Amino acid sequence: MNNKQYLHQKILAVQEAIGLKQLPEIVEAGLADHIALRPYQIEALRYFVTYYETGLSDNKQIDTLFHMATGSGKTVIMAALILYLYTKGYRNYVFVVDQNNIIQKTKENFLNMKSNKYLFANELSISGEKIIIREVDKFTALNPEENAINIHFSTTNGLHNNITMPRENLMSIDDFEGTPVVFLADESHHLNRQTLRTPTEKRDAAEIDNNWEQTIRGRAFHANINNIMLEFTATVDLNEESIRNKYLDKIVYDYSLKHFRESGFTKEFHNFATSTDIWTRTLIACIMSEFRRYLFADAGQNVKPVIMIQSNTKKESETFYEEFHDNIHKITAEELQKLYSIQNVPELHEALDYFKKKESSLNLLANSLRKSMTKEYSLNINSTTENTPKNHVLLNSLEDKDNSLRLIFTVKMLIEGWDVLNLFDIVRAFDKRQSKKYTLSEAQLIGRGARYFPFQVTEGQERYKRKYDQDIDNPFRYLETMYFHSNNDSRYISELREALIFTGMVDDKKRKITYILKDSFRESDLFNTGLVFSNERILKDRQEVLGLDASQQFETHRAVLRSHSGLVTTMLEGGIKELPHTKINQKFVQLRFAEIPYNVLVGACERYPALRFSSLRKKYPHLKSLRQFLTGDDYLGNNTLELVYYTEEYTTRDLYNGLIDIFKNIAKTVVNIKPEYQGSEFFKANAISNVIKDKSILLSDSGQGSLFDENNDGIGVSQRDVSDERLRLDLRQEDWYVYEDNYGTSEEKKFIVYFKTYIAPRLDEKGLEYYVIRNERIADLAIYSFENGERFEPDFLLFIKRNRDSGYEVSQVYAEPKGSHLLEYDQWKDNFSIQIESVAKLDDKYTFNNKYRVLGLPLFNEEHRLAEFKTAVDEMISKL
Repeated sequence: MNNKQYLHQKILAVQEAIGLKQLPEIVEAGLADHIALRPYQIEALRYFVTYYETGLSDNKQIDTLFHMATGSGKTVIMAALILYLYTKGYRNYVFVVDQNNIIQKTKENFLNMKSNKYLFANELSISGEKIIIREVDKFTALNPEENAINIHFSTTNGLHNNITMPRENLMSIDDFEGTPVVFLADESHHLNRQTLRTPTEKRDAAEIDNNWEQTIRGRAFHANINNIMLEFTATVDLNEESIRNKYLDKIVYDYSLKHFRESGFTKEFHNFATSTDIWTRTLIACIMSEFRRYLFADAGQNVKPVIMIQSNTKKESETFYEEFHDNIHKITAEELQKLYSIQNVPELHEALDYFKKKESSLNLLANSLRKSMTKEYSLNINSTTENTPKNHVLLNSLEDKDNSLRLIFTVKMLIEGWDVLNLFDIVRAFDKRQSKKYTLSEAQLIGRGARYFPFQVTEGQERYKRKYDQDIDNPFRYLETMYFHSNNDSRYISELREALIFTGMVDDKKRKITYILKDSFRESDLFNTGLVFSNERILKDRQEVLGLDASQQFETHRAVLRSHSGLVTTMLEGGIKELPHTKINQKFVQLRFAEIPYNVLVGACERYPALRFSSLRKKYPHLKSLRQFLTGDDYLGNNTLELVYYTEEYTTRDLYNGLIDIFKNIAKTVVNIKPEYQGSEFFKANAISNVIKDKSILLSDSGQGSLFDENNDGIGVSQRDVSDERLRLDLRQEDWYVYEDNYGTSEEKKFIVYFKTYIAPRLDEKGLEYYVIRNERIADLAIYSFENGERFEPDFLLFIKRNRDSGYEVSQVYAEPKGSHLLEYDQWKDNFSIQIESVAKLDDKYTFNNKYRVLGLPLFNEEHRLAEFKTAVDEMISKL
């Protein structure tokens, strides 16, 4: 067993000791506006930057692998690395991959600015210089000083052939010997042909010299010590000793599918197994797909879910393609009604019920299926006429609004290199059991299809992550769940589950917990007539921004022109002697921007897209013109250019040259003005009965997703069953607790005990009615900090009610237990909670004769904050 550390483990040690290097601003600024780097992508990039900029490489040639899950955004990381390495002087890049269809997809990502998957900023500038991105055939004829990112795209076999059999005007070994080149090797596990050979095979020298791995790695990569190899794959087999040894010092970042799923960036997966024929199985998938389409519309989203129908052979696929369309064209409401007879599939029944509520006969669903699932909206990718580069582009742009495809018929063509987000159903259109190796490939296909489709139903939700793990009964849960429709064959299902657990797509220790609302609370006056209040996250208004910050209005910028002087020497006996030369006098002039000819200012600033009026107006809403920005007193007019020159007189060209670098820094300052948010002071009202309901959540007992405390008294453990007797409490017997149990952390359980023993008796003394509600990530209960709009979901809400002669008074109180290790990190929550009572303005439209107030208590922590919390509680109760 090899106990040596992988490269990423060494970088982790650096991270823990001194921290990681930061990303240059250009990395995020140079990516497309629709791309927001995810935390793990930022970490992966910072791991590489740390490796590149520290001594970890031991002066070895940079040769790394990003071992990251399918769907985790490796192509985005490639684009970010291109931007970073451009700042280090690299201009030439080779994208190499096993399959041509992946090249077509990646060209769309890197070159087609009209594509919604284009990865770079439309107007790319680095250090103020406009940059072009272009495809090239060769590097040798290019100007290395030009502001360009040059990318050559090739299959591994194509690049191998070009290097081993050079031809005119095509890539050759010469292209890798001069200006340094960065290799972007996608699906790089295909580059391990030589590594996997047996010793006997490796003795065949002629064969060694004639394989992809040896040509690309052994010759092209090593042709220049400054060439860089960046490999990307999700499926390198580290259980193979030769592979493990090869990549031990190369895996710069490791992010498994298991980690990816547990972090919430994939769809959830369910096997939809039914004992039906293949047509009925596919019909069910179509119904679930239409159900999702309607649900997306309910959520205000225009989304077209896609179905993949996978057959065993091309002939079977083509035959079923015709059979399916014959049947779907004739589908009737009566045939759909018969599907209710299929047992143990509540999801199907829920979908049918949804359409019945809209139209009782199911004719709406039948018509919708006939219109949506036609040949016009289908693609049989196995067909020779349809297996074209154009259709491969269509397959990788299924999310586009002008791409109408709903059904993809295939065999194995989409196992690797398919980048699609709106695939929600895969139909296994055959029943034959295959080998375990084939079942593993099906599991890998499911992992590829599990890419999350980003959407947002309410403000504050994370767009790119699952939202309903803590609310699995919510119908919108279907919008983040993928189904694999198969025959209900227990042996096959067992093998598939085993394969999915192996790949990390399924958690074998996940379990469901349900918070059940007590009938006594459902019958209470507060539940049926009361209100709950929460605020919203809103964009900070920049209307108060009337110009540059005061410190920026009077800056002095120094520009030094070249002296154009030199030194002539003669090599004489006795050493080097200078020949007579004219002394160069240095001069300087200071000019306010308002004094510089306007055409010179405009000419210099036009080099930077961030300084165009349309861009500036977004940051400075009161700006009237570009002239005002460049010469106005509230903007740059009083900035000073200090020009150092060496000629008798300076010219307007000198002013222009001096301003170019100055405007580069000003443009960077403008770009770095990011949108800012705040929490509204206005708290809107919602009926308690609309918000507080039964709630089901999923929890994992192990791995990255485990939330269980070491002493088994934490998340997922009933408060009735905790080992610590001080925390043990049967909440079914407590009328004030609205659910039947508490499965929260040990600190949250301590709070419940504290409420019972200290707070409740004092409320009873005043004859008050009160309830404690466990907030298990209920979206409508989220609140946002006034200062910067950070989302806060307090663990508990207390409702304290006092009846009056006319109506009642209710205090809505936020309480947040917090473990000792998080007190410092979450101090902002404490500050925000204390602010609520004095800042919040309540929506009084629906309060009628009742009075409400909203307040927050300081963080509850038994070990360190109990005295402070008790004081706040006493003060609150004294005012009731």
